[in-house]
Amino acid sequence: MNLKHLAILMYMVLIAHQIEEYIYELWEVFPLYDMSKSVFIIFNVTVSIVLILVWICLWHNKSWAINIARAFSILMILNGIWHIGWSIYLYQYMPGLITGIMFIVVFAFCILRYGRKIYSV
Repeated sequence: MNLKHLAILMYMVLIAHQIEEYIYELWEVFPLYDMSKSVFIIFNVTVSIVLILVWICLWHNKSWAINIARAFSILMILNGIWHIGWSIYLYQYMPGLITGIMFIVVFAFCILRYGRKIYSV
């Protein structure tokens, strides 16, 4: 597995994550600021479109896309940690928790299984 495959896998988990957050209405319980449903939807659709474009460029070995894919993977790990942390802090389920954990598991599996190969393109 290389970075391209990891990016695809992380993108698939992201879509599941966005669906989980939508189903359980993250915008209603988001602890940092008030968020409307429309802002939540616009943000997630924008992120998805941008990442599709990055993925296409990644497949064509564009160096900037490779760096964005690496940063995206790290951000998704941090997102998973954030969901776990807020769930623990609030003593309740935080929408996105399950797929947030999946981000960490997928990335950890890839790093443990493939090590340095993950960063080759």
